[in-house]
Amino acid sequence: DRFESFRLAAAGRDSAVFQRLIGAIGQATGLRFDPDEGELLLRIRPAAWQAAGWEVLARLTPRPLSARAWRVCNLPGGLNATLAAAMVQAAGVKADDRICDPMCGSGTLLIERLLAGPAASALACDLSATALACCRDNLQAAGLSDRVTLAQADACQLDVPEASFDLVLCNPPWGDAVGAHRHNQLLYPALLAELARITAPGGRLALLSHEIKLLQRLLDDTPHWRIQHSTRVFHGGHYPRFYLLERSPVLRRH
Repeated sequence: DRFESFRLAAAGRDSAVFQRLIGAIGQATGLRFDPDEGELLLRIRPAAWQAAGWEVLARLTPRPLSARAWRVCNLPGGLNATLAAAMVQAAGVKADDRICDPMCGSGTLLIERLLAGPAASALACDLSATALACCRDNLQAAGLSDRVTLAQADACQLDVPEASFDLVLCNPPWGDAVGAHRHNQLLYPALLAELARITAPGGRLALLSHEIKLLQRLLDDTPHWRIQHSTRVFHGGHYPRFYLLERSPVLRRH
């Protein structure tokens, strides 16, 4: 594919200096300047390797690696598909996995998982009918409609038996584009408890959140989840943390 437009990502891009630079780039390349959706992304920042000077970073393809042909519907707070694919690989792709995404949104995590390999079953839930419709459209575009059951449900009160799933994929609200921080104080404890109920012992939970302090405190206090791996990632101007958790064995009372 060929570039047809460009845009700049730089502090002060509206200044006279950058406006002259935009004009010069357009004249030299013949590309149209589109400040929001330009295909050629040029990121300009102060040089990290010397006291004076600038670095220019350029995207090499008209569409980012996160662009997907199946994405015909998007929602605020939607997950970057590249990051979703990385979460899926970290969690492991097993053909006998029973999978659930309790807050599916537009379906990114579940779609990336099913495109990566077979699964025994897949359930996509969301409280929002709008989100479920968006997920349904993306599943159809990905050719996965017949492999997923959709359900309008509260992620904290799912109508499924205990230990129903081997892999849970979850991108809960961060409290910015979706939800609010004050609501997450109640949501996150209830969510972790419900996901512990529906996940089989030894099962995995792949979770991404920007509520790092809250989530870490909850994980420190719960006997139900063990952290297998966690790492900070970049997503849309934020640095959330990805957690891969293992469901601890059922604790028996004596």
